[in-house]
Amino acid sequence: MTASTFLRKSFNFAAVATAATAIGLANVSGAQAVTTVADLKAPGASFTVTDKTFSNFDNFIGFNDADEVTFNLAAGVHRFQIQSVNGWMTPVGLSYTVAVTSGPALITKATANYQTSDPNGMGTFTFTTGQPSTQTGTNTVNSSPLMNTFTPSVTSSTFSTILTPTGGVIDQFTSRYIQTDAVPGPLPILGIGAAFGFSRKLRKRISHSA
Repeated sequence: MTASTFLRKSFNFAAVATAATAIGLANVSGAQAVTTVADLKAPGASFTVTDKTFSNFDNFIGFNDADEVTFNLAAGVHRFQIQSVNGWMTPVGLSYTVAVTSGPALITKATANYQTSDPNGMGTFTFTTGQPSTQTGTNTVNSSPLMNTFTPSVTSSTFSTILTPTGGVIDQFTSRYIQTDAVPGPLPILGIGAAFGFSRKLRKRISHSA
């Protein structure tokens, strides 16, 4: 079996409502943007999907320029995914920045994993985010996601990885960003008491004037 015959897999996220295709260096707003590694390598490449912008693509290792890249938002999760055209058998890697560009939703978690339909496909990868926090992936088929939690939540983070196949062919790498709306802190107890006191006085005035 050749690498080109491998079936491509992906995680089952909710369907994306709308789609847009990034051409060259265009910034794309919407639920999805599809481009290639060659476009990421272009100076100033930047892709915006809803309220997240991906940019500063750097430190490329081993990718084919035709490898397909997808940025999307589905089921509340922003996803950055690279799909190989022929399968990776040697190390691949890169780094980039993801940032909140609008709205209250902050980045709370980041996960990463590789996937393959080759029964012999195995590998390891590093997972580094801007906290920083580095983890090493397991040597297994369709690796379990590694997770990093940001405490407190962040408005931007760098992400970098080097994926090293150790057997067979690996054909997909995915990182995901989970976001949560920023919640205002509780009112001070004294402030709550003052509000109740003012309300009570106001009711008394109304009753006396009636």
